[in-house]
Amino acid sequence: MIEDIELIKKAKEGDENCLNMLMNNYKNLVNKISRKYFIIGADLNDVIQEGMIGLFSAYQNFDETKNVLFKTFATLCINRQIIKAIKKAYKNINSYLMDDVNAQILNVNTIYVSPEEDFILNEEYKNLKKEINEKLSKLEQKILFEFLENKSYDEISEKLNISKKSVDNALTRIRSKLKYLVSKTH
Repeated sequence: MIEDIELIKKAKEGDENCLNMLMNNYKNLVNKISRKYFIIGADLNDVIQEGMIGLFSAYQNFDETKNVLFKTFATLCINRQIIKAIKKAYKNINSYLMDDVNAQILNVNTIYVSPEEDFILNEEYKNLKKEINEKLSKLEQKILFEFLENKSYDEISEKLNISKKSVDNALTRIRSKLKYLVSKTH
């Protein structure tokens, strides 16, 4: 198997096969990282696509002289790209989750805002939270909370004593309902 650095060098010299091999070698890492995140109005494939953009960015910007493994750098770039997409999604619906618990769930840093902006954002957050609580069933709320805590389908189904298919169906309904809420705020 060709080393990452060798693949990167050859890819940067124009060898598309090496670039494809590098991207394929890290596709599982992208999938693993992507499953930890949720973007309102997007499905898992959208999150994976953002992760692949992050992986490509890692390839483009990798500097072997920095004495860092490509996998470490790629992990950082993938996470950053997905977080950037999360921030953009929340900015588009004019709601930032400001309390520490929600910031931790989304893996984003707390954003400084003025007291006026903070008041407005908190009101928007309360309204969005209220609508989500009204639109989602108790089971859907539990599943969403577990999913946002980076739990896998297996972990959620085991904890809530339901099948993985029920978890998948509920997340599909949740996404559909949340898309409705997002479109309603525009």
